Amino acid sequence: MMLGQFRPMAMKAPGEEEKEPSQTEKPPEAARSPSSENFLNTPEAKEFVGKMGERLKQGNFQATKRGITDIMGTLHRNSNLSDKEVMKETERILLRLGGLDGFSGVLSGLKAKSEGLIKGLKTIMGGR
Repeated sequence: MMLGQFRPMAMKAPGEEEKEPSQTEKPPEAARSPSSENFLNTPEAKEFVGKMGERLKQGNFQATKRGITDIMGTLHRNSNLSDKEVMKETERILLRLGGLDGFSGVLSGLKAKSEGLIKGLKTIMGGR
């Protein structure tokens, strides 16, 4: 039987129509500025550039605010990402370039362990 597939019918006053949710409205986090210049002049973008500049300086990766702004503007112009997504992707790219994403630490730890194993094998085998 197909009874479970039907919506319960409710009595409506004459002239009253059922409203469907609008599919064209975007949530606030998916807002996109009309141009990259408008986006770069928003307080959120300016604050982000300042924070990223300081964060990268602490990690000994010299990135200028002009460079960070350029990356953000290029991402905004050449993609359909929202303003927040552009900032998130810019942060991801810069942290990776600066080696601050945590992956470098994992790789260096693995390298140290493998070098230790090789050294141990050499001493066991009688090599130098």
